[in-house]
Amino acid sequence: MHWLSSRRRRREPVSRGDAEFEEEFEEEERALQSNGGARAWSLDDGPFKLVLIVNMQLKMGKGKVVAQCCHATLGNYRISERHCPSALRGWEHMGQAKICVKCPTETELYDIQAKAQSAGLVNYLVMDAGHTQIAAGSRTVLALGPAPVWAFEGISSHLKLM
Repeated sequence: MHWLSSRRRRREPVSRGDAEFEEEFEEEERALQSNGGARAWSLDDGPFKLVLIVNMQLKMGKGKVVAQCCHATLGNYRISERHCPSALRGWEHMGQAKICVKCPTETELYDIQAKAQSAGLVNYLVMDAGHTQIAAGSRTVLALGPAPVWAFEGISSHLKLM
């Protein structure tokens, strides 16, 4: 993953190395491939939403939370393009609903991710680079979906809104 400057020369990303990002991305894709849930959804299964689950144990500032939610959304979008394009299209056509909820601990964040993977939900867990407020490697936001609203029951439905 490289960004192109206005002169079309390649330059390295600022936050973390390509290999580290690609390794994390491929790990999420492998977990998703073992479940067929997301592939089977069609436009008829809508409405769709994306759930952003924030690790509140880290006590991030508002701007940091927003930035991490953006990372999570983009990570999930990239995976969804490959693994559940019809759910992604449905989400895009129905207003791209995004719900942001609080998760009290990192342990619960991992539990929710495991449930989401078992249910075949696209998911992406952001690992911070550690350049600003929190330690490198901290798990900040877990994105789930886009998926039909009913697919989140029993997975993230118990969490409170931000």
